[in-house]
Amino acid sequence: MAERRPAGSTVTLYWRPGCHLCEQAGEALRALRPALAFELREVNVEGDAELERRFGERVPVVAVEGRELAVAPLDLAALRRALAAAVARS
Repeated sequence: MAERRPAGSTVTLYWRPGCHLCEQAGEALRALRPALAFELREVNVEGDAELERRFGERVPVVAVEGRELAVAPLDLAALRRALAAAVARS
C-alpha cells in the first residue's frame, strides 16, 4: 500500500553534525512521518553562511512549510501535536 501524502506538507529539520539534540529530533521526525504523512527535508546548516547566520547555535529547528514550529530544546510530545496540527492545515 502506497503511503499517502497531502500536497504541500513539507517538514524541514535544520541541524548540524555532532548535535545530539539534532539527532534526537531527526529520529523523532522519521518515526512520526508514517503516521502524519509529511515529506521530511533534513538541512545541514554547517558550511552555509546564510543558514549559519540565521540559526547559529539554536539547532535543531523544525519548520513546516517554511514556518518555524519548534526550536531546541524540543519537547517531543508538543512537537508531535504541533506537527499533526500543521500538517493537517497544509
